[in-house]
Amino acid sequence: MAHRPHIFAVFLVFNLLLVSACSDTHRSTALPDKSDTLPPVWTLEQSNHSVRHEAGLVAHNNKMFLLGGRGERPFEVYDVASNTWQTVFAPREELHHFQPVSLNGLIYIMGALTGPWPDEEAVAQVLTYNPDTQTLLASHAIPDARKRGAAGLVAYQNELYMLGGLTNGHMGGSVPWFDKYNPNTGAWHRLPDAPTARDHFQAVVIGHKLYAVGGRQTSHATGEGMSLTQAQIDVYDFNSHTWETLPQSSNLPIPRAGNMAIALGQYIMFGGGESALQADAHNEVSLFDTQTSRWRSFATLQQGRHGSGFARLNNTVYTVSGSGKAGGEPELESLESIDVSGFEDSAVEHTLVSFGQAMEINIEGPQVSELDTTNPFTDYLMQVELSHNSGQTLSLQGYFAADGNAANTGADTGNLWQAKFTAQRSGDWHYRAALYQGNDVVFADKSTLAKMTPIAETQANFVVGDLAPNASFFAKNGQISIHKGYFFFPHTQRYWIKAGSNSPENFLAYHEVDATYRASQQAREGEAKAPDFIHEFAPHVKDWREGDPLWQGTKGKGIIGAINYMADTGMQAQYFLSMNIDGDGRDVWPYTSHDEFERFDVSKLAQWDVIFKHMQNRDMLIHLVTQETENELLLDNGNTERLRKLYYRELITRFGYHNGLIWNLGEENGPAEWSPQGQTSEQRIAMSAYFANNDAHGNPIFLHTLPSPHDKDNVLPDLYESDIQGLSFQVDDRTQAPHEIHKWRQLSKENNVNGGDGWVITMDEIGMWQIGAKVDGDDPTHDSLRRHALWGSLMAGASGVEWYFGAHQPHNDLSSEDFRVRENLWKQTRIAANFFSSLALTELELIADGQGLYHAKTNTIQIVYLAPLTKVELALVKGNYEISWLNPINAALMHQADLNIETDAVQAFEAPGTLASTDLVLIITKL
Repeated sequence: MAHRPHIFAVFLVFNLLLVSACSDTHRSTALPDKSDTLPPVWTLEQSNHSVRHEAGLVAHNNKMFLLGGRGERPFEVYDVASNTWQTVFAPREELHHFQPVSLNGLIYIMGALTGPWPDEEAVAQVLTYNPDTQTLLASHAIPDARKRGAAGLVAYQNELYMLGGLTNGHMGGSVPWFDKYNPNTGAWHRLPDAPTARDHFQAVVIGHKLYAVGGRQTSHATGEGMSLTQAQIDVYDFNSHTWETLPQSSNLPIPRAGNMAIALGQYIMFGGGESALQADAHNEVSLFDTQTSRWRSFATLQQGRHGSGFARLNNTVYTVSGSGKAGGEPELESLESIDVSGFEDSAVEHTLVSFGQAMEINIEGPQVSELDTTNPFTDYLMQVELSHNSGQTLSLQGYFAADGNAANTGADTGNLWQAKFTAQRSGDWHYRAALYQGNDVVFADKSTLAKMTPIAETQANFVVGDLAPNASFFAKNGQISIHKGYFFFPHTQRYWIKAGSNSPENFLAYHEVDATYRASQQAREGEAKAPDFIHEFAPHVKDWREGDPLWQGTKGKGIIGAINYMADTGMQAQYFLSMNIDGDGRDVWPYTSHDEFERFDVSKLAQWDVIFKHMQNRDMLIHLVTQETENELLLDNGNTERLRKLYYRELITRFGYHNGLIWNLGEENGPAEWSPQGQTSEQRIAMSAYFANNDAHGNPIFLHTLPSPHDKDNVLPDLYESDIQGLSFQVDDRTQAPHEIHKWRQLSKENNVNGGDGWVITMDEIGMWQIGAKVDGDDPTHDSLRRHALWGSLMAGASGVEWYFGAHQPHNDLSSEDFRVRENLWKQTRIAANFFSSLALTELELIADGQGLYHAKTNTIQIVYLAPLTKVELALVKGNYEISWLNPINAALMHQADLNIETDAVQAFEAPGTLASTDLVLIITKL
């Protein structure tokens, strides 16, 4: 349409005056230079969209979507070329007053209202619209105590942040609440309240800061439905995790609500809205410069409007629909657009990641499915090169992620590849990601890739900052490693003792994980019989808590609750198989089916990762065992060739980013009576080399042993020069566990394993095979386990203990549904783990084992486990000592006496009569 020339003149004069007045401000980040052209103006056009107001407008994958509005309004997509809208979805409920966000292939709606004015209700769930499938799903429930509508919503680092809103519709209840939501896990975290309560506004992220501009505190109940507008700007810094309110000089010049806002480089474009100042909707548009904290005028809208949004496609910003007057009428039939070329396309110059937080890198490629003729798991490769400002460089690969939200959508189709990286040092980082396509390209080396042209590329800078508040154990301590025979965290220089459960080995065979079923039912000698059911962990549903992750709306409570229960008891590890196709349970594998080895189930693996993330958030080690003994020859006849490399590659790329994870190459690895055909030493060495060469995060590599001393003598010496860093011990005779651990710790040191530090050894499966750890009802005190497998093993130098449930027990290694049935064992394990974690572990030396006692020492402490003895004689050198006794069952600690020895002598120690009825630990501390 034609524009009146006096608009140009007024606008030009105003801007000349403004530039003159602001000439002392920073010019390096000034507005795009338009001095040779007329100032930009909004173009007003009629549009065929369904009229509406209080709707959402969002750019998504180079398209523009108009969503919701008062009444049951359809979802529509805009065709730029024809200036037409097409209906793509008709929701079954009324959705209005929300700020939609595009993230990882989906459009998120949360913080919305539904129902008629003024008593609207807050929508109780997070909604995700998938434009590819034209479906709207409820992914997770919003905690009841945090439900509200008319809130601001932004994405930052692949998580969503909701700010402000109304708890009681337009009647009132404006709040300053601020929450973080993880769309992959469903985890919900309350963050510090903003300084100002506000609603009817749109939040914006620029760099590592969130800006809350405009809005009001709606209170129709008091007759203040529009008058309580907010002029001040609140800013949240994702780096420092703090709020600030900008000075009054930065206040919004014309306070109003129901406005539109969008980031344009360093600027916030703020436009439209309604207020008590005038009957017409506002047409003012302003730019807030986040570098100078000053406002600049911009071209006014041709039609004042509120209850809509801004969306940017390439160099054009659009707004459409809305109401032309304060309130609900008239609903506008027009669309406006303006050229913003010269503004940066991206508002984020540096993405900020807290230390210990994973960096998610996404790249878009062709639309493919798990079963396409061109196999997305072999014929596409995402390669990522990372560099740190110190000069450190790393290479890692990505994986096919379907729509990027497959855990919740169940998608097997999409165009997203994803890589995850957890940096182990703060500072400035850069990544370059490239997607290649070619036959079997995932097996190509770097020299081959250098000759290929990527089909897609992306790069960005990011900053790894400080530790986030309330960070988990593994986020705080960084990547787990090994040093001097123990688990070790280089970032904090901390040693660690692992304690947890070794059963059920088919932990991941959970009934609400996609495509999980039992391939066949078969029980053999030496095995637990698989139950008729797939795990539900029903007794632990009650342990799930509001804010814990779920997938597909309501799924996952049993297994997430089981993790909660174990973490609450102080357990820090869970052992499980990622493949048992030919094994005992025959119910766990990463593939689309149990007889397909080149196609992976993306949604299943994404749901596994929801479980793994929760384990990490609850401070539990992921003990991932890549195969059961019966599966050793299933892939490539035991070699590390095509199928095994493909399998290990998927495990590494999808899960290797977790700080607290160890790779276990296989359960009971090697030929055995019940599985006479097994892998060779050469094959074990090749497996360990693959992980060592391809896991950029360097997670520790372990091997689970066969049970007898004879088996270990046959297998382990060949592995001294392999990349295997630790042994996950199985011992058939529990009384021999300390001796076996001490033996192999010494032999591995003598043979220069891990640079002379020896293997890290964990006591993970105690025999006999049919018994293991009984339930409390059959063995309330667990005396033999506590004496030999727990205290004896740790005193002999073990770096952790896990409990195997036996094959012929109730709640056995395959059928266990309730971890509470061994609660006494968890309590005793926690006592021992806490005690040994307090010691100087690398100084610990086993002095004696057997005859009712174990004796170990460090440079300053001697520890004697007495069972069932109550007296012991020990040689002590002269000095001052503190004598204490510990009950290893209930943690009762008794300080008996201080002792001064003037000359070296043998001293007799006898347990106090009040403690002498049970096993005891004598602790002699040199002062």
